[in-house]
Amino acid sequence: MRLFFGKRVGIEFKMIFLNYLSEIYKILGFLPLAIVIYKYLRGFKLNKSIKNFLPFIILMFVATIVECRVFNYNVKKWIWFYDFFEFFTLLFFFYRELKYKKTYSFFSIYYLILFVYLCSIWKRGNIDDQPLVFSTVILVLASTVLWFVNVFKNFEETPLYKRTNFYFVGVILFYILSTSLSFMAIDYFMEYDRDSTYILKRINYIFNIISRLVISIIIIKSSYKRI
Repeated sequence: MRLFFGKRVGIEFKMIFLNYLSEIYKILGFLPLAIVIYKYLRGFKLNKSIKNFLPFIILMFVATIVECRVFNYNVKKWIWFYDFFEFFTLLFFFYRELKYKKTYSFFSIYYLILFVYLCSIWKRGNIDDQPLVFSTVILVLASTVLWFVNVFKNFEETPLYKRTNFYFVGVILFYILSTSLSFMAIDYFMEYDRDSTYILKRINYIFNIISRLVISIIIIKSSYKRI
């Protein structure tokens, strides 16, 4: 009886803690766009890199609304929808920062072909979104390398720690690598080891919370010029 009670309390505590992380995660999903709007209404001009990153911030805001379950939705379709727009909002950011038209045209065409192909065979079987997630990881890794190569090639006088885009590139790299790997691990453990799924979900929430908090701080700390 005591053992059963202990297990029940442990499970309840885990669920409460997971729900607590979920609520923080959702609040921080609204925060970056709220800060941008507040700054803009106060008469500040947006930093160029924040403008380039704005589509992703808006996607984060929309995703948080969806995850609050304001309306019913198909989870599988939503994940694919989010994967698609996540890829192209990040591609937009790196393209605007680097201006490598041929490189990002290639990434765009490749991803569109892959997405259309996966959609065409989706109804025939249980096709997951791991190829899409992996493609986003490749985009971010390649773009990060290109960004640093571009920085050292141009020898600009502004140090890295004073550049808003440096912090955005860093948080994108952290966010994509951490959440993508933990997300793919959750898919694996859901099938083979369900007891570890709770830990991975908690880790995934923590990675997202850190990423969203850092994005909010970057926006607050970035240099603004009054309109």
